[in-house]
Amino acid sequence: MVKHSFTKQERLCSLSAIEWLFDGKGRAFNAHPLRIVYKAQTEEDESTVHLPQILISVSKKKFHNAVDRNRTKRLIREAYRLEKAPLAAFCEENKGCRLTVALIFIGNALPSFEEIRQALRSSLARIVKSLQHENAL
Repeated sequence: MVKHSFTKQERLCSLSAIEWLFDGKGRAFNAHPLRIVYKAQTEEDESTVHLPQILISVSKKKFHNAVDRNRTKRLIREAYRLEKAPLAAFCEENKGCRLTVALIFIGNALPSFEEIRQALRSSLARIVKSLQHENAL
């Protein structure tokens, strides 16, 4: 059972991990109003379960007011917290899999919660489907 929480272990904070994600070898796609960049790596130690680590970014260029940026980030965090079940289940099944995901807001207007949630739901399903396909090969 997946807890509906978003703990510190699930947040991508390490500068080296962020550089590893954006080194050009990760995969990316758009699910308007989000751009998703993700990268997975299998480790030798397959006994540990790694939670997917998430980075959320909203550009200052799109929203000049910090209030709008913070609200958008809060909506994305809440939608992820509710929709992360397929991603967490995939990581639970594939022990030793390290997954990092960046959720970058690319829209021009303040989004609604349902708009973010639908985009995130389809994106996470697409990530899981892609990773399952890679593991099947």
